[in-house]
Parts: sequence; C-alpha cells; structure tokens
Amino acid sequence: MTAVKTSPAAMDAITSIIAGVDHLATEMEAKWGCGRLRLLVGDELRIRFDSQRRKWNGAVYSGSLPDVELQATRMRAAWQALDRAATEAGHQPLAPDVWEFTGSDGRVIAFCRDDVSAHAVAATLNGRAVEVWTPREIAALVERYPVLRVVKQEFPGARVERIRTSLPEGGDEIPL
Repeated sequence: MTAVKTSPAAMDAITSIIAGVDHLATEMEAKWGCGRLRLLVGDELRIRFDSQRRKWNGAVYSGSLPDVELQATRMRAAWQALDRAATEAGHQPLAPDVWEFTGSDGRVIAFCRDDVSAHAVAATLNGRAVEVWTPREIAALVERYPVLRVVKQEFPGARVERIRTSLPEGGDEIPL
C-alpha cells in the first residue's frame, strides 16, 4: 500500500477519526486490561478482530479518508463485539491491584502489581497527581543502586529512607 497525498481538511478529518478510535481502544484497555480483552473471546472472534485491526491500520497508513471512515466504523464495532462477547461469557473487567500511599514530600504514589494494573490505574486518574509504579520499575531502580542490595543483604530488615548521590558538605571521603 502506498500513502496517498491528501488535503489538509482530509488530514484533519483523518486525525480526528483516529483519535476517536484510539479513545475507544483506550477505554476498552482501561476496562479489560492491555491486550487482555481479545484473549477473553473465542478464536473465531479474535481472528476477525485481528483481521479488522490489520485493515484499520492499513487504512490509516494509506491516508485515504473514505477508507479511514469505513474501517473506523468497523474497528469501533470490532471493539464493541469483543466487549459484548467477554461480558456475555461472564468475564469480569480488570480490577487493578494497587496500593496507594503518600510519600514524605506529600506526593501520592500508586504501587501496582504489574504493567496491566498500572495502565488501568493511570487511565482512571482523571487529573489526580499520582505517580504509578510497578515492581519491575522498582527492580530497575534497585539495580541502578547496587549499594542498596548490599545493605539489604548485610542488614536484613533495614529500611531505605533516602539515597544521597553526593557527600554532605565537610563529609569524609570514602576510600576506594
């Protein structure tokens, strides 16, 4: 498929249509989890959904307004069909596993079990100032500061209260 040259008005329409389909996809992912909904339905419906998504992506790539309009209508229907089928099969929307706490500086921090829960929580913040973290991200931070691991291994039960990356004024040099 080759991208076609489109007018600025057609590009505005295409951009708007894409935003609408993306909004519905985001709502479905917030409700069911990222990538989870298509796995809750039967193979036949999943195959049809994946085929429609391929057609949708092709229409977006082609840049043809009539194609985008047609495939957008079909893509919305495909999302709604997955939602209906999962609901009728008795599946439950995602219930994110999240703990919230307030940091020492007053920031609210949400600690989620996994990326799916983190995405669901982030999608429902509605303007709340919350930092969303997962164990995978915390592990990356711990790996960045290996001295933390040494402290935790040498002093089981020790709590990390702060991390300084520089010595305080007048502090002694640490011999290497």
